[in-house]
Amino acid sequence: MGKAVTNQLTYAWVEYGDPRDGAAFTDGLYSMGWKSALRGFPTQKDKFGVRYVDASHPMLPIRFRGSGLLICPNEKIDKHHYGTPNPYLDDPIFEEYRASHTTAQFDQAIQEQNKFISEWVFSPGIKRVSPSESHLTLGSDVTDFCDLVAISGHGCVGTVWGGGDGAKLAYALIKPPAPPSDRLKYVIVASCYNLNVSDMESFLPALRRDPPVHGIFGYRSSYPGDQMGEAFYRRFAANLKAGDGKSNTILKAWRDAHVGPHSKIWSAIMHTSAAKSDTMAKWLAGKLDKPDHLGEVREYNEELYPDGKVYVPEPPKYRANFCMGDTKITEMNNGDPGVGLFPGDQGTICIESTTGDAFRQDEEFQVLFYYFRPDKDGMDLNKLMAVGDTPDGKVITGKNMNQEDQSAFVDGFRFSFGKPGLTKVNIPYTVLSNATALYPVDGQASGYFNLRVVAKERPADEHPLPDYHFYRQGAWLRPKKP
Repeated sequence: MGKAVTNQLTYAWVEYGDPRDGAAFTDGLYSMGWKSALRGFPTQKDKFGVRYVDASHPMLPIRFRGSGLLICPNEKIDKHHYGTPNPYLDDPIFEEYRASHTTAQFDQAIQEQNKFISEWVFSPGIKRVSPSESHLTLGSDVTDFCDLVAISGHGCVGTVWGGGDGAKLAYALIKPPAPPSDRLKYVIVASCYNLNVSDMESFLPALRRDPPVHGIFGYRSSYPGDQMGEAFYRRFAANLKAGDGKSNTILKAWRDAHVGPHSKIWSAIMHTSAAKSDTMAKWLAGKLDKPDHLGEVREYNEELYPDGKVYVPEPPKYRANFCMGDTKITEMNNGDPGVGLFPGDQGTICIESTTGDAFRQDEEFQVLFYYFRPDKDGMDLNKLMAVGDTPDGKVITGKNMNQEDQSAFVDGFRFSFGKPGLTKVNIPYTVLSNATALYPVDGQASGYFNLRVVAKERPADEHPLPDYHFYRQGAWLRPKKP
């Protein structure tokens, strides 16, 4: 373990969007004796007011937003433009850097800063050198460490963002940071869809490392944020505090923070031992039991698994991927700005057996396209790409194949294998040259597109695979290759 020693729990909230949820929750933690890990950093004053200075990341805004001292990395105004990037925020830190650097240099610096944030969320070290110098750090020479980190904004497929670039949490967890302290117990990901069963596997490495995170809280569907987010996190803090921190487990406090029409949006992945016994009272007393990092982990949500279901990833018997040239797009590379769907580019949709078993001749699959998620409107294949023919089978596009959204556009195709003995098929596509003008800018891209491939007929023991086998394999529609 590292040198970080404290008698007071510390927190950090990273905010890419509306700060009301962060301010409400950190107010509640402060009332229980917690402190911001950023307190004590040196300060400077500019036209936005007082900011706290991280000596290692001088371009990172750390400011009071309302009553919350938050890390605010978002560099662009959060608007949905068609065909053109969102405009830059006029934060004086950013303005100063752009005055002496090119746009490309600024964008690269922001990407590097967000890469650090995505890693720091899971290894949140603080190094205090003197009253005039403090650092956020991943290093081993920490003098303080966060006990809880939250990150909030737009989200999907393990990424959180605002109007521009964002923190690619899932990408960072491919090789999870090895923390120098065991103090980080919980991470909150306050964004849409990032803790759906689709993305559980992305976050599992944080619970399997040693020392492990006890649990991760988030949302299995849309997170409304704004005023509703403020209400959730005010209730969450109150539930944690109830009965001197003894009335509720941390999981129950989280569940009960979401009420009425929002009671089914929450989700969690936790070590079973932590879910059963962790309370705020124990946490404040330093008496949380460390879970076995190889022990039982459960997924929780109100609708399907309120008491938890043992979480074990299930490998699919077949899979589908976009391919750009010879590069198969997967969760291992789709966070790379150089990988994705680019206007005018040609590629293939690859459907392949993962077991080596051949597909049957005339076997039929439905290939559905999702725009971010199954229930999000606006998926129109005719605005994204043209799907071509292959001698290996027959392609027939279909309208309103996805019944989970309210749109009624062409959103998929049926494919039947035309030859025996095939274990893989490549169906060609061309991304429309004006696709980014037809789908709005959302962060650094114009949407995340993923596939669901369902066999029309399979033996009784091979049920159609759920969405999560394909969701993380999707691709971002990007404006141009870097």
